[in-house]
Formats: sequence, structure tokens, C-alpha cells
Amino acid sequence: MASSPLKRILIIEDEPDIQAVAQLALEAIGGFQVRVCSTGREGVQVAAAFDPDLILLDVMMPGMDGPSTLRALRTLPQIVAAPVVFMTAKVQPQEVDEYRAIGVLDVIAKPFDPLALTETILAIWERYWIATAAAGSAALSDTFVTSLPDNLSAIVAGWEQLQRSWDAEALKRLHHLVHSLHGTGATPGLDELSTAARGLEHALVALNPAAPPNDQQCDDIARLLVVLKQAPRLICVCRPA
Repeated sequence: MASSPLKRILIIEDEPDIQAVAQLALEAIGGFQVRVCSTGREGVQVAAAFDPDLILLDVMMPGMDGPSTLRALRTLPQIVAAPVVFMTAKVQPQEVDEYRAIGVLDVIAKPFDPLALTETILAIWERYWIATAAAGSAALSDTFVTSLPDNLSAIVAGWEQLQRSWDAEALKRLHHLVHSLHGTGATPGLDELSTAARGLEHALVALNPAAPPNDQQCDDIARLLVVLKQAPRLICVCRPA
């Protein structure tokens, strides 16, 4: 999955020198659209309208510090999922762990190299998108695995019904079920399942909707169904607990 382009960065930082250096580096080197705010309160006020892809947030600020500002930002529907990176000189391992525990994506240590800032942020952004893609794939995989037994039961029942009473519309519905299984079969990474679903789909396409299949065609489909029915067991073996 390719990462979404990083375009808009919101900087919430109270030190004018750091503001200027970071903004100049990100605009001149990275080509980003940058909005700078000097306080946490100002950052919360402008965040929704600016709609940043990424937020760079100072930890030590008067009034609302970084954690307080982060909590306030998370109350905004538009910003609730926006990735936030802390910029701070407080980068002891325990401190970084605390930042991550409250939902901070990463930490950039101060003082930072302005010429390397864009590269650092792009590396963080790429890791963020890799993790996002992995989480999405895992969720899709879990959904697929949960629905697999019902889908397989429907396919087996559909074929059994066709053997009792051949019907072109019923064949069409069965082909649709198998086609959907073939399309999502690679989600858990089970080649046997995807191959069997593809083979079954081809076998169904080869059937004559107007006449029942011959014995050889029935045997071929029965063998493919045996493999498909083993899929839940294979997933239990192959997937980590």
C-alpha cells in the first residue's frame, strides 16, 4: 500500500527561533504547507480549519503543555486520528514511553538538524503508513476468517442443491459466492484456499447452465470443495494466536 502524500503540517511551538527554523526547513526543503502556532490553545483553535496531515507538538509550553494540548486536539472530530509527533529535549526512554502511551506517534529530539528535519519526518510518515496498512490488513483478515465458515457452508449447500435440482439462476448465485471467496482468499495468506477457490470458479464457469454436469465434472468440483472445507482448520494452524 503506497503512503498518502504528506502535505500539511501544523507546528505548535512556543520558541520563535525553533518556529522559524522548522517552518523554513519544511517549506523550503520538504515543500510542505506549514501553519505555526505559538501556544497549545491557538493550535487547538486553528487545527480543524487547517486540517493537518501531521502535527508537530512541543512538550514544554506555558499554559497548555504538549500532553494537555494533545488531549484537547483529540476532542476535535477532524483531528481525532491525526498523527502527532512530539518535539522535545525530554527524550529519556521512560519519557518517550510515556509519550507513546498517550498516543504520540513518534518523538523528534531537540535540538534537531534543520537540514535533516524533512527526511526525519518523511521516515516517520512512511512508518506510520506501513503500520496503518498492516493494521487494516489484519482487520480485513479477521473479518474474512470470521465469515469464512458461513461462506463455505453456503457454497457447499448451493452445490448440493444444484445436484438435486439443476437451475441456471442457482448456478449463477453459486458462482458469485465462489468468485467473492476467490477474490478475498489471499487475505489470510492461504495459497491452498485461493487456488481451490479459483479452480472451483473456473469449473463452475465451464458448466452448461442449461444441463446438469457429467460425472467427471461433479468429481472435480467435489475434490475442490474438500480443499475449501479444510480452510478453517488450515487457518487455525497457520495463524498466530
